[in-house]
Amino acid sequence: MGVDSDIKKASEFYEKSKCGRGYYQLGILVEKYKGGIVLSRYNVSTCYRKSAELNYAKGQAAYGRKQLQSGNVASALEWIHKSVAQKCPEGMFELGKIYEDGVKGVPRNYETAREWYEKAAAGGHRKAEIRLGWLALN
Repeated sequence: MGVDSDIKKASEFYEKSKCGRGYYQLGILVEKYKGGIVLSRYNVSTCYRKSAELNYAKGQAAYGRKQLQSGNVASALEWIHKSVAQKCPEGMFELGKIYEDGVKGVPRNYETAREWYEKAAAGGHRKAEIRLGWLALN
């Protein structure tokens, strides 16, 4: 078995699961191997959207991030807040980034960003710990 056939098999299992975690994992796979012929029929945003709609918190955070990257701030905030409501560290991290960077309709606020990063870090989110270090230096 080659890498392409393993990726194809994994993607088929994730899709067949028809569950939030499966679509989330499929989204990660598509992001990691984007441009690959094996996964060309999948769209990462669609995978994350399906995961989010199935109430999978990490999928909600990921779909919110994708919405933010597309400039759809209102939708991004909606999905990220749904993730945070489930106490998902990934959603807390995304909210921290929004406050750290400032986006249309959400002014930059380093103190609020720090608070969200602390919550995410308390939940085991490593990138949040890195962001806290950066905020401490600036």
